[in-house]
Amino acid sequence: MIKKAIIPAAGLGTRFLPLTKALPKEMLPLCDLPMISYVVKEAKETGVEQVVFVISERKKMIQDYFKRLVWLEKILEKRKNKELLNELKKSEKDFAGISFSFVVQPNPLGDGDAILRAKKLIGKESCGVLFADDVFQAKKPVLSQLARIFKTSQKPVIGLKRMPKEKLCFYGVVKVEKIAHRLYKIKEIVEKPKDPSQVSSDLAIAGRYIINSEVFEYLKKQNQQKKEK
Repeated sequence: MIKKAIIPAAGLGTRFLPLTKALPKEMLPLCDLPMISYVVKEAKETGVEQVVFVISERKKMIQDYFKRLVWLEKILEKRKNKELLNELKKSEKDFAGISFSFVVQPNPLGDGDAILRAKKLIGKESCGVLFADDVFQAKKPVLSQLARIFKTSQKPVIGLKRMPKEKLCFYGVVKVEKIAHRLYKIKEIVEKPKDPSQVSSDLAIAGRYIINSEVFEYLKKQNQQKKEK
């Protein structure tokens, strides 16, 4: 079972400017909840018990959203506003059973650096990685589907989604070897190809991974090599 998950949330959100100058993209509303709320629910439905957020200094709003605000509860109780108090407690109940930790990424140095910063809190366990700007509607949580494959393979698993050719330039696109129905071995990743006609598949990387401790070691070596250059 995957009991821990990392949610990288320190990015600049440039695709949503100028709105993200003031509001983290992870907190953008989808229906009546922020996007990040759906992602954490997916993690919980998969069996995750500890979520590690990697945030920037300017994204403390995410930390506040998942914290219990006792002072606000007291004000609502004093005003006898049962409706709002119930809504607040319902939100807390949705995330009951999950502990939240927060790690700061001082500079936007990419997803790999963000994931590596959660290493101490994850330890040597395998874990999920969920990106909050990718929200999926599925009968079974996407992370749960990946966990089933990981249980069999014991190798890092990356979620893929077929995308129209004209949208591939916004994603990492993979070259694959088919193993079974809806299961592929990734041979190569092309990050945001400028010419989609030059890539051999329409499979783009979705924002869901399951990684093991080997990935942390690889990221650590990669960071060290960048520093030595």
